[in-house]
Amino acid sequence: MKDMFKQASIAFLLAGALLSQPTLANTEANSETADTVQTISRLNLNTATVEQLTNLPGIGPKKAQAIVEYRNQYGDFLIVEDIQNVKGIGQKAFVRLESLIKV
Repeated sequence: MKDMFKQASIAFLLAGALLSQPTLANTEANSETADTVQTISRLNLNTATVEQLTNLPGIGPKKAQAIVEYRNQYGDFLIVEDIQNVKGIGQKAFVRLESLIKV
């Protein structure tokens, strides 16, 4: 809840900054907005690197490597639920990841 409030506050402040005259401060605000948008976008399981996958909650280097190896062995994931075929990723992990991933 605290993070949601922080993101909403940032979005509100950045919206005001974007409507005003361009300045150095607005350039920095635009950069922060881009970072926020990138954080919200879903990670594509079929193109993500090991490093990108480790940014997902509960996915460490070993599980990230397992995802990439599974993809290399069996081909692209057809649906996000297919990530559960990777050893060590069960339904609990999938529920946590579902809103953060795409194919």
